[in-house]
Amino acid sequence: MKTIRLLEIKFSPLMTEPSPGKEYSSMPETRPWTCEDILDATGAVLLSGKGDRIFSAIATDSRKNLQKALFIALRGENHDGHDFLEKALSGGCTGILMEKSRWQEASPFLRNAGLSVFGVDDTVKALGQLARHRLSLFGSKVLAVTGSNGKTSTKEMLGCIFRKAGSCLVTEGNFNNEIGLPLTLFRLEPHDDWAILELGMNHPGEMERLSAICQPDMAIITRIAPAHLEGLGSVEGVARAKGEILSHMKKGGLILINGSDPNSKLIPMKEGIDILRFGRQEHCDFYMKDLQCHAMGSSFTLHRKDKPPLAITLMVPGAMMAENALAAAAAALNAGIPEDLVQKGLASFKGFTGRFQPIATPAGFTIINDTYNANPDSMEAALSQAVRMADPGRCFAILGSMGELGDDAASLHRHVGILAAQKGIHALYTCGPHGKDFAEGARSAGMKKVFCNDKDQLATMLFPELKPSDRVLVKGSRSMTMESVVDQLLQAARTAQGN
Repeated sequence: MKTIRLLEIKFSPLMTEPSPGKEYSSMPETRPWTCEDILDATGAVLLSGKGDRIFSAIATDSRKNLQKALFIALRGENHDGHDFLEKALSGGCTGILMEKSRWQEASPFLRNAGLSVFGVDDTVKALGQLARHRLSLFGSKVLAVTGSNGKTSTKEMLGCIFRKAGSCLVTEGNFNNEIGLPLTLFRLEPHDDWAILELGMNHPGEMERLSAICQPDMAIITRIAPAHLEGLGSVEGVARAKGEILSHMKKGGLILINGSDPNSKLIPMKEGIDILRFGRQEHCDFYMKDLQCHAMGSSFTLHRKDKPPLAITLMVPGAMMAENALAAAAAALNAGIPEDLVQKGLASFKGFTGRFQPIATPAGFTIINDTYNANPDSMEAALSQAVRMADPGRCFAILGSMGELGDDAASLHRHVGILAAQKGIHALYTCGPHGKDFAEGARSAGMKKVFCNDKDQLATMLFPELKPSDRVLVKGSRSMTMESVVDQLLQAARTAQGN
């Protein structure tokens, strides 16, 4: 590895250009970039300007302060950064990385602008190559997390644990795709022992490209479930696509998979990678016993070969959250994190908005805000846990449609409706393109109180029926923005109590 002289240059955080459907927050970078970095990492050609310039940061959003930054013109589904080169120039950038094919049209105003202009074939690919270069300089180990459900919670739990033991980088927000992953790695510091990275995808080949960027030392696949079926076709397709995380793992690396998930058997394994299983059954390398779930938390004992049981306590409810904690603990223990820090880290995890979050209302009933996202597997888990939390009271459910389920969407929504009836939901309220399919399934399974309407009407319909001991699960795919229903229920409760 070559020796890199770190320059002490102060600069402001830069907002990065959102990938389609994503919103990214301001993310500061950790060291300046040289022209040598850019050329070595990407194989770019210097189209114009000097080759000895220093860049304070890498930016992809022309709307922000770009003083002394390298602007990368990314081409996405909705925007093309090449259309904003002049704006980036006026924002103060001192370098541009662009596609060589666009140089001829841009050269008249860029050639004499005093910039260093780099040309590549594909700027998105180059962004990933720059992130890989940054990672190679610092030598931090990588723990990558993916899965149909639970990857964000597991990643956050890992962050709570690893921060107890030292410095680490953790993916923020939704920075988990081909744009977000590189921008995350640009925040890496030389003293970060680990990078805890969330990897997301919805089409074949995406995970392979993410794996190539971060080349994990260790990885977790939380669960394989029907999700993104429009792009992946089937559960088998999901397993193959998630399994691409193994494609660029280092030889001797470790993959942890869910031994309680029968679909995990569909993941294609790779020679030279060790496998450990976590789950609820004793055949797993790491398994839980004595699981206790209540309204505001859960606990279990972690068991493994030739070691005494380890008591785990969480401040968040739900069997699925406990399963995520088991995965995080297994990975941390294999990374050498002491047992007491694993326990303290998990105990400090407080959960986050929109992921099975109980909210007590002034009217006495409790809303379970699980609005961040949804697929059939997470719907089943949420319904089960919500009913358990409601005992001995009643449990209502407001369900918004699930997205990206392809040709099986109608039948999968009907199945969730059937599950709602079978698990003991007192009344079901549905909305969205497949709201009627939820309702049809519930009625076919014998549920009497089933209502399908516009999303904005559901809280008004339900509120008069609620008693102080009731629980209300609100869940749907991100596109349904079901958090607005949560807000409406809270406002109705405050109004009723004169708050």
